[in-house]
Amino acid sequence: MTCRSIILTQTDHNDPASPLRFVVTGRGTPLIKTLPGDIQPEEDETNLRWFLEKHARHDPFERERAKKTTLYLHRLSAKLKEIVLDGLYLTESVRIIVRGNGKKDSKFHAIHWELLELQQAANHRIIVARTVKAEPQLSNAIYGNASGFDLCLLAARKVAEDGEESADSEHRLVSQPLADALENSPVDLHIIRPGTFEALKQHLRWSKERGQPVYLVHLDVHGVVQQDGELK
Repeated sequence: MTCRSIILTQTDHNDPASPLRFVVTGRGTPLIKTLPGDIQPEEDETNLRWFLEKHARHDPFERERAKKTTLYLHRLSAKLKEIVLDGLYLTESVRIIVRGNGKKDSKFHAIHWELLELQQAANHRIIVARTVKAEPQLSNAIYGNASGFDLCLLAARKVAEDGEESADSEHRLVSQPLADALENSPVDLHIIRPGTFEALKQHLRWSKERGQPVYLVHLDVHGVVQQDGELK
């Protein structure tokens, strides 16, 4: 299976009050794209949080609200495809790499880019990966001809349910300081999503197919495994 890579890179001069701009490379001449400021309305995002966190467990009969949220996700998926892949006829699989600027309040990484994966067809797949890109500041004499040091982070934490007194620490307590520390280093940080071993294996397979070795995998796993109806 052949695969091409398309990279979405956040521009450094985004005004918080302006539409979000980014650069698309990997499909010929680099293109500057703009996302509408209201592409993810607050009302729909509130419904999405409810859908993911509450619907199945607490509100299973609110079917109309769930249906509305599902339609929102499919509309957003189509909008993102129209913006990112506009006019591109896909005959092969595509890996879309989302590169933000590493800032904690990045509006760019708040976009649900993974919804592009819903746009796959019989003759192609779309895989989305997020990275925090840091520009090398050390001399080539130290790292030879290497293009960078690839580090993968897999984080899986148990989320607190309603009524629970305590929960595990937030996974960003590890991932965010790590991203900050690597901001001025020759390291590419790949955060695996979702935080599952299957997603990690898939990422490693893609890296091998592209000839891009992964040098280090950090497992930040405090999750749970369900076996025979019991949590282990």
